[in-house]
Amino acid sequence: RRGEDGSVYETFRNRLMFPIRDATGRVVGFGGRTLGDDRAKYLNTRETPLFDKGRQLYGIDLAREAVRAAGRVVVVEGYTDCIAAHQAGIGFAVATLGTALTDRHVSLLKRYADEIVLLFDSDRAGEAAAERAIRVAVPACVTVKLVRLPEGEDPCAFIGRSGSDAFEGVLKEAVDALEFKWRQTRRRFAADGSESRRREALMDFLSVVAEATASQAVDAIQEGLLVNQVAHLLRMEREEVAALLRRLAKRTGSSRGTGARRASAEPPVRPAGDREQSAWVQVLEVLLNEPGLISLVEEFPDVSRITDERDRRIARRVVELAPQEGADFLSDVLAGFTDPGDVERITTLAQRGERRGNYEETLRAALMRIARAVADERLEEAKSKLAEVSGGEEAKEDADDPRSRLASVHAALRARKAYVPRRLARRVSVVTDVTTQDGEKEYKVEQR
Repeated sequence: RRGEDGSVYETFRNRLMFPIRDATGRVVGFGGRTLGDDRAKYLNTRETPLFDKGRQLYGIDLAREAVRAAGRVVVVEGYTDCIAAHQAGIGFAVATLGTALTDRHVSLLKRYADEIVLLFDSDRAGEAAAERAIRVAVPACVTVKLVRLPEGEDPCAFIGRSGSDAFEGVLKEAVDALEFKWRQTRRRFAADGSESRRREALMDFLSVVAEATASQAVDAIQEGLLVNQVAHLLRMEREEVAALLRRLAKRTGSSRGTGARRASAEPPVRPAGDREQSAWVQVLEVLLNEPGLISLVEEFPDVSRITDERDRRIARRVVELAPQEGADFLSDVLAGFTDPGDVERITTLAQRGERRGNYEETLRAALMRIARAVADERLEEAKSKLAEVSGGEEAKEDADDPRSRLASVHAALRARKAYVPRRLARRVSVVTDVTTQDGEKEYKVEQR
């Protein structure tokens, strides 16, 4: 890095270095804590296709198995907090890299745990980070709990001063995220007597509840209890609070729908030449995020149909690894490529798919478009073969035989159906032949 006087110096000079690994144990970046009086206390590797602070978690490689065994994960703020937790026997702890918890963090953690415990410093910055984390994690339909340490403490200092048993005791006091938010709201309500501030605090809480109910993270019973709490505090009728919550939830759903439409309307990084190729792009976007969905497909289409050479290479790697569903599938896919262009393309596809979401429906629709293209090709081939039939009355009869044409249609429809996820397959028409009592052949169309 070049200094103000024009001299060049080491970027991480005079810093304690923390190697940052992905879930498979590969080093993807570094974090450095100053040992002097630098203005930037922490400094991270520049973001690259492999290193993304909004996706990486410090300690995930060491915590992965412990998280899976415990069924929960503790998220702290700093490297040293995470190290201290592991030294205290809390092996299911990870740390964010100087950022708030993101939806990509939550997506990664959901692969290993059903419960996320957020443990932050008890200062204002930690409390603000906790609120942001609630808004990200609760709508993701995962159980989220929060823990506050005694005033002025951070996990590293607390463990060093009070020991591992006291730290485990603090973790046992974790409360549900919405209950944590409710307590914050009540404190703000009691601290400020103005009506406008009271209303602001309550609307803030209701917006979090609305986001959660819009994504079905809160069931009907829990929602009813929350509505009763708010109604009691506001001295409003329960029905009025419920109606307000519904309006907020509808507004939240509309804004998300607009965002999804904008994301789906964005032009592809490399626009496909036709509907089939654009469908292949969407298949890759889905499987890079949810590889397990490939098990729902009876017969996966031939990836050699992909015209883009780079996407074809990526597809072969994805199809090869998807049935295994590795702990960190995206990293496993990336490990097979050294070309920076391939790495960037994979990362872009994964991010686009994550923004779009709605994985199963997107995959179903994309596979249907591919299957339709395959069926159309087979029908054209059948027509060409019939057109080539020439000479003799027998050949003419074969060409005019409806059974031959129906067999081609039947084969094409079977091919189309085979590519569709079983539990999402729509009913399709299948032609079969039936022998009547008079010995005549008839054709029947069934919906399957």
